[in-house]
Amino acid sequence: MLFWRQSRYDQAHAISHLRELLHLHPEAPLEMIHAMLLHDVGKAAYRIPPLYRVVHVLLGRAPHVYRALLHRWKQKQLLFPLIVLQEHSRIGAEWAAAAGLSERTVYLIAHHHDENARDVELQWLQRVDDL
Repeated sequence: MLFWRQSRYDQAHAISHLRELLHLHPEAPLEMIHAMLLHDVGKAAYRIPPLYRVVHVLLGRAPHVYRALLHRWKQKQLLFPLIVLQEHSRIGAEWAAAAGLSERTVYLIAHHHDENARDVELQWLQRVDDL
């Protein structure tokens, strides 16, 4: 199961956020529950040291600078963990699709970091993930 690929930190993060989601939206459909548990599974593509997670969050506050940095230094092995963090939504969605999860779950995983989401359930997921 994909959930077990995640680091213990990401598993705890997913469970904590699922609890919060169900507290706020007890009517959340099963696809959302699956997406909440697996929204960060793509991070399991590489064992990411904690320092990179901090850098990712800080650079995420300046997305244009972050994308430019990654594009310019893409071939540098040192930045590989940041590339995985930046691409984890896509990676996780691909893994979820390959595992046979619903199109809806795959969509929610793929887009959980999209800005200006119009999908109400995606907004729920994003709000809880931002807590």
